[in-house]
Amino acid sequence: ACRWLTRSSGVWACHTPGIGAFADAAIWAGDALPQDAVVLTRKPRHFYVFSGLTSRTFPFTEDPEEHLAVADELGAHYVLLDRWDVLARRYVGQAMGRRLSAYCFLGDFGRSAEARAQLFRILPAGERPAANPLADTLPETVVVPRCDDAPTVLTAPGERYSASLVPLLARPSS
Repeated sequence: ACRWLTRSSGVWACHTPGIGAFADAAIWAGDALPQDAVVLTRKPRHFYVFSGLTSRTFPFTEDPEEHLAVADELGAHYVLLDRWDVLARRYVGQAMGRRLSAYCFLGDFGRSAEARAQLFRILPAGERPAANPLADTLPETVVVPRCDDAPTVLTAPGERYSASLVPLLARPSS
């Protein structure tokens, strides 16, 4: 059934929409971000396969200062808040919610509202406002300003997919 579905509806037809959105974000990042960019993600190996960019796993903590310290230590200037599973929402979402002023919004990817992946730039340490110890819970409405120099996100994600862009799914040559 999956073979038929992928031929008619694309390579992500048998996966959750969150995985397709993750791939959309990674492919876009590979085209739009500097080639020496480092991105914090839930699945760094998958991100690398799709983007060609260095990726490291974000910290599994809700502490915003630890997220920023890890990003600074690794030289990561980007973080992907994906819906591959619930872990990015739990850890990245909670940490970002407590330090929204340390990030700006680059783009949002995916076809369904409940499975969007969002890519953020992590501001350099010298440009981040001081931590606010009173902000210990996520606000009801989260607003992250768009990055001033954010490139335009593809308007029709997924159109560029083919088996050649997904090496892990390619048929062996033998």
